[in-house]
Amino acid sequence: MSVERPEVGDVWKMNGSLVHVKKIMKRPDRAVVAFENLSQTTLLTKQLIKACTYIGKSKASIKDLFSVKENAKQALNNESEE
Repeated sequence: MSVERPEVGDVWKMNGSLVHVKKIMKRPDRAVVAFENLSQTTLLTKQLIKACTYIGKSKASIKDLFSVKENAKQALNNESEE
């Protein structure tokens, strides 16, 4: 469960800023996180859990972004054919 154990793709809130979990390292138990201002840092997972509020899973992925780009390209092609 993400609230008890951070996972890649989780979104947390720390001091009013969104924090996105980018990578989990098992030894030592750490999480690489990115902040809204695009800075990154590494935190112990227990620090992340204590200092942040769990928001949920990120809805976007790189795969989704390329899918949107392809859909937009197809829509433009369909409009030009009409």
